[in-house]
Amino acid sequence: MLLTSCGIFETRERVVGEITSFSEQDAITVPAVVQQGTSFTATVITLGGGCMEQGETEVKVQGLRAEVTPYDYKITPPFGAVCPLYGQDYIHTATLSFAERGTATVLFHGRQVTVNGATATSESRTVEVR
Repeated sequence: MLLTSCGIFETRERVVGEITSFSEQDAITVPAVVQQGTSFTATVITLGGGCMEQGETEVKVQGLRAEVTPYDYKITPPFGAVCPLYGQDYIHTATLSFAERGTATVLFHGRQVTVNGATATSESRTVEVR
């Protein structure tokens, strides 16, 4: 049986989330068309579970460009403790609004983890603002 650590001796590091999904759901969801000046929701899924904890989602909007960065926390348990082996989708929600009409770009900043380490990555989606 694997035990998880819960306490003051663990360390938490804020990291940019790994954009992907364990489920069949798309990792990024953005509406194709939105109304000018009206708030809408975009979602981005990051990999979680084990020694990860869901963090915040940062949003920056300037003109017809938005940037969304999902953050999670990497937890390092104290010596001798281990993390449970399970995967979980962390759904990050971003509320956006564009004041101008036109084609907007929503850029999602994330990271990709491979056997060689983590690298920054980004994906973009377009939204028609009417």
